[in-house]
Amino acid sequence: MTTLCHDMRFGLRQLRKSPGFTAVAVLSLALGIGVNTAIFSLINGILPAKKHKKFPPPKSMPRTGGVIDEIFDAIKKGSPLTNDFTTTSGRLTEWILTGHLAAFAGVGKKLEWDAKKMECTNYPQTNQYIGRTYRRGWEV
Repeated sequence: MTTLCHDMRFGLRQLRKSPGFTAVAVLSLALGIGVNTAIFSLINGILPAKKHKKFPPPKSMPRTGGVIDEIFDAIKKGSPLTNDFTTTSGRLTEWILTGHLAAFAGVGKKLEWDAKKMECTNYPQTNQYIGRTYRRGWEV
C-alpha cells in the first residue's frame, strides 16, 4: 500500500512539473470519454429496446473452477475439456522455445526449424540447446 501511495505522489509531482502535458492529457481523456458516451447514447437511442429482444443471447461455454479443476473433472468423471490443451500446448511450447533458439543464434538471423527432426537446419550450433541432460538414475 505504501508503494502505491509513493507512486501516486510521484505521478502527481511529475504532472505538476509539466502543466502543458497535464492539460493535453486531461483534455484528451475528457474528449475521449465524452465522444464515447455521445456515440453510445446515439446508438442506444436509434436501436429500440424491442429489437434488442429479437436477438437470442449468445451461447457461452460452461464456466469451470479453473484449469486444474477442469483437468481433475476430466480424469474423474470423463467430462470434456473446454480447452483441448493436448493439441495446442505442444505447438505453443515449440513456438516459444524456437524463439529462445533464435535469441541464441543472434540478431537478424533467420532460423530454419525442422519440426519432425526437432533440429535447426541452418544453424547447427543452436542444436546443443535442444534436448535434455538427465541426472544419473533418472534417465529415460
